[in-house]
Amino acid sequence: ANLDFIMRALFFWFLAIAILVAKADYETCVSDTSILTGVSVSIARDEANQMVQITLMGPADKWFGHGFDGLVMADNYVFVVDDRGVSERRFPPNATGTEAPSELDTTSIVSALVTVNNNNRTAVIVRPYSATDAFDFTPFLTCPVSYIETIAAIGIGPTQETFPASGHAPPGTNHLYSTCVCSEAPTTMPTEAPTAGCLTMHTFISFYVVLILCWFMQ
Repeated sequence: ANLDFIMRALFFWFLAIAILVAKADYETCVSDTSILTGVSVSIARDEANQMVQITLMGPADKWFGHGFDGLVMADNYVFVVDDRGVSERRFPPNATGTEAPSELDTTSIVSALVTVNNNNRTAVIVRPYSATDAFDFTPFLTCPVSYIETIAAIGIGPTQETFPASGHAPPGTNHLYSTCVCSEAPTTMPTEAPTAGCLTMHTFISFYVVLILCWFMQ
């Protein structure tokens, strides 16, 4: 009986979190853009909660990655999508083309959904505008800057361990331009993810609401 109660509570808790994430109102700023054939990226913002949704699509049989912190690999912040899921990584400062990026010690990813359909793998990633060790999307999504510098790559196998890549976007000229507008430029920019506490509180409340509901359903 106790195990059944716990399983039921966990199910409804995860359902509640999924609903909270899905409820966010996202405005698309970058729509289905490719700087490398076979890999596309979309970026959307939730202004109210200062959350960014990044959608990456690439081949299902090869790993692929997209960087958002410069025109070259060195010190670039990247998401890698492979047959194991999504990882958040950064290249070493002296990366020249053969070094693999390392996973961040602290991930900023709030949720990541990976699906495979028609030989394509799609990853929908949600994270705060800014977070520890991660690229800060705040200037791009709040309009002080209109573009970000990017890189992209496709691997030779389904797992990112098969580095280096088989294909790279031509270096030095790749930018993602935002179509979003802002009513007014912010006077200050947050140094921490402002919605982390909000999401944590929602998670906390939803957990106890689910426990109460499951208790009465016994």
